[in-house]
Amino acid sequence: MKEAKELGDKMRSEAKERAANEAATLLANAQREIETQKKAAIEELKNQVATLSIEIAEKLVKDNLSDAEKQNALNSRLIQDLKAN
Repeated sequence: MKEAKELGDKMRSEAKERAANEAATLLANAQREIETQKKAAIEELKNQVATLSIEIAEKLVKDNLSDAEKQNALNSRLIQDLKAN
């Protein structure tokens, strides 16, 4: 009877230890997955910001170059900047 109790206690202890190890493994895997998804989301946001920045810059340049007078003024400023450097 004592041996059976000891065996039962040992089996329970081993089962608890296996469960704890499995839980730790699952938690570590989940944390790695969260970090991977976080990095992917940040990268996607950076790409979206870059795309929006380019679109805004295109619109501003088009607006600034829409008439000849503005275009000539911009060309003059660029030439002056080049001469200054």
